[in-house]
Amino acid sequence: MQGHAELHNYALSHLNSLAIRCAVVIDIPNTFDRHGRATIILDIITKTELHAVKLSCLRQFMHVLIHSGIFDESLHVGESHTVYTFTLASSSMTMTQFPATCYLFTHPDTMLSTFISLEEWFRDPAANALFEIAHDMFP
Repeated sequence: MQGHAELHNYALSHLNSLAIRCAVVIDIPNTFDRHGRATIILDIITKTELHAVKLSCLRQFMHVLIHSGIFDESLHVGESHTVYTFTLASSSMTMTQFPATCYLFTHPDTMLSTFISLEEWFRDPAANALFEIAHDMFP
């Protein structure tokens, strides 16, 4: 049973990458960056220009990102709103800090097609960089 559960975990782990990609594309990390690295859900809705009807879904989405270790949350004494904050991982997801990382998440075809060529790269003794095999160019 444990092995079965672990296989499901591995098979579905790509959903974390897709959630991170979505966060980057809708500009959540940069929203945090503009708010001093901590923000509340209403600020995320406003600054990302998401429609307010998506508020409950965004809360659930943030929980996925928290569970993945991308963001953290806290409820400060005397406050009724959850405050979301950066983790070490999410601080690397802003355009001001690491634009190349943001590029990879916003262009999943580049990232995915690179790793689809992994077998070919392993079998080619002359291949230097995996990216080069997949895209006929060096990154």
